[in-house]
Amino acid sequence: MKVPKKGNAWEKLISRFLVSFGVPNFRWDHNARRFTGVSGWAFVRVTPRNEGGWSKVPFFFRRYETERANGNPHPVVMFLAQRDNGPNIEDTFVLMRLETFASFLTTKVNADPERHLRKE
Repeated sequence: MKVPKKGNAWEKLISRFLVSFGVPNFRWDHNARRFTGVSGWAFVRVTPRNEGGWSKVPFFFRRYETERANGNPHPVVMFLAQRDNGPNIEDTFVLMRLETFASFLTTKVNADPERHLRKE
């Protein structure tokens, strides 16, 4: 999927990509200004600008965990969507805290150990 030329289409494109990848209920709720359909996570999207924008990503991440969480206690998963990352939506980066990623990865490995722990 090609990345959008305008910034307001990123959320819909990310939703379509994840639905096509097998996450059936994932969608962008424009009125609530958040992603819905998957419980236990707080999904957000930012577009860091080239002019020092990447250095502000930790600040944005902390803001989404505190003041912009709207009472949501779930861990934040941030999509770093920017055309400079590549021409396709698959080139979007995903950012989460290491603790969140470790528990996610542990659950995934334990669900299918033969696939993830085989020797190559």
